Amino acid sequence: MKRVIGIILFTLFFWCVSFAQHDTIFRFEKSFDYPIEFFTVNNLGELFLINANNQLKKIDENGDSAGVFNMVTKYGKLSYVEAQNPWRTILFYKNFSTIVLLDKFLNVLTNINLKKENIFKVNAVTSSYDNNLWLYDEQDNKLKKIDNDGKILFESFDMRLKILFIKAKSKLALKLCKLTGKGYVQIF
Repeated sequence: MKRVIGIILFTLFFWCVSFAQHDTIFRFEKSFDYPIEFFTVNNLGELFLINANNQLKKIDENGDSAGVFNMVTKYGKLSYVEAQNPWRTILFYKNFSTIVLLDKFLNVLTNINLKKENIFKVNAVTSSYDNNLWLYDEQDNKLKKIDNDGKILFESFDMRLKILFIKAKSKLALKLCKLTGKGYVQIF
């Protein structure tokens, strides 16, 4: 009797597990047999991979290779890829303070040497809505907007001053969080 109940429970368990596998929005598409250090996906479903050899590979929505960018000797180790805009991919080389802009075929549009603009310690780069670039300069503690030639278009105030101002009001902010029940407070 115990054996029959065990077989029924075992069968029921595997039936539930196999049914649960089909009840998901995710599905397996394709695997890649080489080591991947970083990846990102753009709005068209194209996958950008950085492998262990510092090579950028673009995979289209069908899983086929759509392009390769490999200029390790010129720019060094690739730190970050942003592919939000399918027509312009941003590559950031932190060690060389260099931004490389690629077209949709992974051809170089331009490269920006941030050292020429006296920007030496950048940790984050992203695109702006008007086809320029935003970056955060840790040395100056400023948010900067640059064009495709590297010229500074906009510079924020020193972020350290804002942080000190917020720290001075932190007790008030914590009290406001408790009163409103929200997990955040905007301080201007």
